[in-house]
Amino acid sequence: MDNREELAERLKKLLVRLKTPQEDRQLSTLIQILKDLLSLARTEHAAELFEDKDVHLPLTVVLSSNMSSKGVQQVGLSLLCQLFEICPNTLEELTRPLQASREWEILGVHQQILKALSQYITDPQVTMFGLRALAVLLRS
Repeated sequence: MDNREELAERLKKLLVRLKTPQEDRQLSTLIQILKDLLSLARTEHAAELFEDKDVHLPLTVVLSSNMSSKGVQQVGLSLLCQLFEICPNTLEELTRPLQASREWEILGVHQQILKALSQYITDPQVTMFGLRALAVLLRS
């Protein structure tokens, strides 16, 4: 199996883990899943790997349901920014008209980011990635 196939298989497994809510999941496990996704999003083949993958939907669910975790917000917003860079369809999905939205979770991504920014205003990492994501959304 070549490197791309291994990365694609790893991405598939991580997405299943991200999409599968587990009440007893440790925050550290969730943060590690996000970090692993972020590292894949920074690989040479990231655009190809993430093409046509709906990572943004489970990511926004994780961000909204774990607002009290600074670690989830830091890594999750960083991943969202990386997805904007490598997957133009992510931005399109998050900014399409409300009537066309299928999932309620993505409707409030602007509000989610603003809430994270207000909650973690003293954390430079959350602030940097939150403002970066918000700027991309506003430019669209």
